[in-house]
Amino acid sequence: MKFVLSASATALALFALACAPKKPSPPPTESFGTGGTLRAVLTSAADFDPGPGRDAVIGAAAPSTIASLQLAFQQISMCQDVVLDPNTGKFTGFSECIDFLPNEPTAASPADRAKQLADARGSNAGFIDLASKTSRATLDAALEINGEIAGTYRYGFVKWRYPVKAQATLEVMIPGPTGHSTQVWRTRAGTTALAACPEGKCPAPQTQVTGSFADGAPAEETTYGDPIGAAVFAFFAPVKINEEMINSQTDYTLDLVFDLDGVLRGRAATSCSAKDPLVDSGPHDLSGTGSLAPCNVIEAPNVTFVGIVHPKDERLRREYYRGTVAGSGYDPLGVVTDARCGGEFPLPPACKQNFDLGLALYSLRSDAQRRVLGAELKVLMSRNDDNPSVENTTGIGLPRSPVLGNAVSLGDGTLELQNEGRSRIVSGFTRPAALTPGATVDAWLECGVGRLSFAGCGAADRRVSPPVLYDDPISNPPKKPVQFTLE
Repeated sequence: MKFVLSASATALALFALACAPKKPSPPPTESFGTGGTLRAVLTSAADFDPGPGRDAVIGAAAPSTIASLQLAFQQISMCQDVVLDPNTGKFTGFSECIDFLPNEPTAASPADRAKQLADARGSNAGFIDLASKTSRATLDAALEINGEIAGTYRYGFVKWRYPVKAQATLEVMIPGPTGHSTQVWRTRAGTTALAACPEGKCPAPQTQVTGSFADGAPAEETTYGDPIGAAVFAFFAPVKINEEMINSQTDYTLDLVFDLDGVLRGRAATSCSAKDPLVDSGPHDLSGTGSLAPCNVIEAPNVTFVGIVHPKDERLRREYYRGTVAGSGYDPLGVVTDARCGGEFPLPPACKQNFDLGLALYSLRSDAQRRVLGAELKVLMSRNDDNPSVENTTGIGLPRSPVLGNAVSLGDGTLELQNEGRSRIVSGFTRPAALTPGATVDAWLECGVGRLSFAGCGAADRRVSPPVLYDDPISNPPKKPVQFTLE
């Protein structure tokens, strides 16, 4: 059975700049008979060889420090096309979708969400722990491959309930006037608080912890709200359910690959609001400066998936590269909003947008050519002490990780990674012939609208006043070199 799927506003924003309209797929043919099964499975990056150094992550919880991260999945869908608003042309959802799970209604009101949090604290029913291979194996999501679901599927959508559960230890960077220090935070149980509704605008429930995340107490399981609760992805190779697939009687797997590296992030806040999902009671001295933060915040988990459909008997290969991006100290798009940073060229060190990039490439182990079937480029807190990320107190924030949707192998032997709209994100990437840890790859990171915009790379250059716009920032965007290391 196929249906039209509306996505949440935040999930839609992930695709808003990348999606382009597609030609409708041909109508399904129901006379093909019945084939094998298509089963969705949850695959952690930890199931692959992680390589050295993956646990030394500053500012976020590395996989080994997340004792548990539990989600209650409501929906796993594959969709053929996008839906555009006829008046504005903007992306509003997906069409011609098939669903692996019963699509449960989403609790919308703050009171309903508060009740969901209370119920979840008393029961683990329906939750799957992404940090546990045994728990992930309990996902029961399979479809019969037959003519009723025939079509060409280009997108995937995963949705989970509002409450999430986490037990984790985070190493959080606290920048100061002359350098930075780190604090170890641990999740605490907390209780739900429901704020008043000024002018009928009710904020979501907030989980509040008595004491501090940094007080040294053992990590506890906490239950708090995820206002997004969804992830979208694009298939690099469209999934064609056709007569050939059905007649092959082959069982297939939809691998939903995720990486817990950086999905939980802490922030020592100079100001807190009812929108912060998990807070402690502060106040806290920021790196010995005498400046007090009213609370510490642990953000909602930023869980993303790479979707790959392949025969059940095949296995995936994962290549993982890590690179460090040093902000130049200039602010191309005015993205640095902190008052201490404005009007200075170059920006002071505490205002640079420095970060790491984690690049994962997935291919079939049986494919000697290592054709990329899926990839993820994730913006992470820097683990380089000489190039620290400083998002926690300056309000700068890290750039949003782009959603990749295509990989192109060029005639010169380089790989180009694109978003779903076929705009280049990474170019000039030459994969090492031998997958030896420590091998380095020099590439270009292409910046601007729909790509990555950060202090030092964007669609404008503010090194001069007034700012100079590039002639063609869309087809010929500014670039920044980045060196990746295979781990």
